[in-house]
Amino acid sequence: MSIGISAMQAAAARLQAASSNIANARSNGRVPTGASAQPGDVYQPIDVAQRDLSSQGQPGGVGYSYVTQKNAYSMVSDPNSPYADAKGMVATPNVDLATEMVNVIMAQAAFAAATKLVIASDEMQETAINMLA
Repeated sequence: MSIGISAMQAAAARLQAASSNIANARSNGRVPTGASAQPGDVYQPIDVAQRDLSSQGQPGGVGYSYVTQKNAYSMVSDPNSPYADAKGMVATPNVDLATEMVNVIMAQAAFAAATKLVIASDEMQETAINMLA
């Protein structure tokens, strides 16, 4: 059951990442200058990296982490923006809406499959308990 629940959590994280990317697709901001984001920095699109927990000596399941996409932003001209540099350029996130919609559909399918796994596990546990009674 824990494997199914961890898979549901990973699918929810994938949906959250795609939703955040879609919501911020048309935003702009300053080019990030440091290791950590500052107010006014451009939104950096994220992905979810999933991993098999059993390969890390754990009992099994799905682990995940959020990672910033490579080539996360491009420069565009917007001299009227409060975030524009001396040349009138601002950064805008590189978000491909088609890819993000595919991520939403994949998250939905993964969540549905994990839900079936949890239900099947619950039914097996119930059968085992009834056999003991």
